[in-house]
Amino acid sequence: MRKTMTIENALRWTYRDELPKAQVEARGPAAWGGPARLRGGHEAAAEAADLWAVPDNRYGVVPDRGGDGAPHADALAIHAAVLALDSLAPDMPADWVGFADCELGPCAAEVARDVLAGVFMSVGEGPRLRRPLSVLIRKVAILGLPDLTLDEPEQRVVVAANGKPRWFRKIQSVGAFGEVHAVEVDGYDPRAKAPYPDAYGKTYLDPCPVDVLVARMEAEVWRAALDVLVEDLAGCLEAVDLLPSTLPERPWETNSGRVLRDRTAPKPLATLPNRRPVAGLVTVRAAGQPGKRKKGD
Repeated sequence: MRKTMTIENALRWTYRDELPKAQVEARGPAAWGGPARLRGGHEAAAEAADLWAVPDNRYGVVPDRGGDGAPHADALAIHAAVLALDSLAPDMPADWVGFADCELGPCAAEVARDVLAGVFMSVGEGPRLRRPLSVLIRKVAILGLPDLTLDEPEQRVVVAANGKPRWFRKIQSVGAFGEVHAVEVDGYDPRAKAPYPDAYGKTYLDPCPVDVLVARMEAEVWRAALDVLVEDLAGCLEAVDLLPSTLPERPWETNSGRVLRDRTAPKPLATLPNRRPVAGLVTVRAAGQPGKRKKGD
């Protein structure tokens, strides 16, 4: 009997109900007779710890020791499609904006830089997600989306221990090998009892919004990946009919009534040929083919 599920429910069913049925395969001493044949000393202790720990199974989930049967074939097909997402690369422009519901003021550029650094890392072939798409999919399927509500941060001035504003300035410093670089130092002149002419103050946001914005950007990438999964799994499942996600392209927009739609973002890329419009600013491409997925991926 076929059943209909949204892609979110199908992923929860896959990673919460079906894949935990697969037990951890025997390895180490378990594969050749169990603890009775362990050697002595530190080696025995290490092997025993490895044997009796409860690691994830081959699908990356904790096995259900009391579960019966094997994972459903459709769950295995969904998991394979999730793993295939790791061959794709989400494109997130540096001008991504996910904080239209609050004002970041002069700290906006610094926050945007820190958010991008929290989501992407630079590798030889270009920026890549710090956490692969398959890891994001599995985490949300098991734990759900994190709280994406962004509390309105307050802009504060960096102050010293006496409560007065701190001052900073940059000077040129020569390194051990003769290289010259800028160093930030104290910008207050104790003799004049005033800041140096080139001194500047600093501001920061309290609470810091970076962690929430990192979670928002990952949620947008996650939401984009759901559309890819629905398309890739069409006609491939035996007992499950998949429905698209009902969430908006920016999932946090449903978290709070005070959240406003980000009107500063560029228009979606829906009209461009050979581009998959996913999650507003996010596009998914195959490595080596900017803006395209390889046929058959």
